[in-house]
Amino acid sequence: AVSFLDIDDAYVKELAYARYLLNVQENARNMLLYLELDLTANLVEWQRSSRPFKEVELTGWSSDHALKFLLEQYFSEENREEARNTFTRKNLLEIAGAGGTTISKEFPLLFSDSEVRWAHIKVELVTDPYISAGNIRAFILVTDISAERRKTENLLARAERDSLTSLYNRESLESRINAILAEGKRCALLILDLDNFKKINDTYGHLQGDNALKALAEIMRSHFREKDVIGRLGGDEFIVLLSDIAEKNTLDGVLLSLLYKISSIRIDEKNDLPIRCSIGGSFSVPGAATFDALYAKADRALYHVKRTEKGHYAFYSPGMERDDYLDQFCDT
Repeated sequence: AVSFLDIDDAYVKELAYARYLLNVQENARNMLLYLELDLTANLVEWQRSSRPFKEVELTGWSSDHALKFLLEQYFSEENREEARNTFTRKNLLEIAGAGGTTISKEFPLLFSDSEVRWAHIKVELVTDPYISAGNIRAFILVTDISAERRKTENLLARAERDSLTSLYNRESLESRINAILAEGKRCALLILDLDNFKKINDTYGHLQGDNALKALAEIMRSHFREKDVIGRLGGDEFIVLLSDIAEKNTLDGVLLSLLYKISSIRIDEKNDLPIRCSIGGSFSVPGAATFDALYAKADRALYHVKRTEKGHYAFYSPGMERDDYLDQFCDT
């Protein structure tokens, strides 16, 4: 709230208002856009702006016209309706009439050169003490917060990424996968586990082991679709969720190709210890799937591969739950 509005003496109100106005106008020097509107008189009284708002001079326009122009010119369609619910002359007058004095929102603004800037838009609503009718004035301050926004987004992105591979970490994997499964799509969850990874670390050292993990992550990034969710649970265990998968046979070629690419990873020129990977998978049941449930089944399938034929893949089947399931694959 603006404190001078609570002062009874008219002269003191006017003095406080003048000082307030001077302070706001001084601060406007570093803003993208600053407007003074007389909402009651429906008039834009003053504008201070920097590029790219310098391209248009709104002083002298009606408040209705100016606000409509800004909404249509600088707001995307998806944000325009939300902005219109606040930044119209009618709505601002209603907010002032209900006792509101300050509005603060953040929006991405679009400019003619395809540039997008995040802006903090603050509107201060004040009753003009110099006019006996008590005209409502709006001071609109638009500040560029793109740098702060990018910094925040980068921090959030780093928080949900694995530090070694830049894939999603376990926490972000689970939340993203559960969100997709909640949509009821048929999905496939894959667990990828490098075979004999401990031997790679013991033979070549942890630095080369880390390089192998990064190489695998890069192959996965380029191999799967952009909409697929890829992450590292930890160690040499990776997860992929593929959405909109109809049947298992649609993945056979995808997984065989992936295993071939992974086998091309080289630790050294002699390739004395080739990289191989085993994969276990499971399919979701629409409307009744969670990350934990799919993971448990895919892990069972991975166990089957590790015990029978490393370097291949298998999908979960209920028979894998039997204690004697692996017996059929043993040599007699």
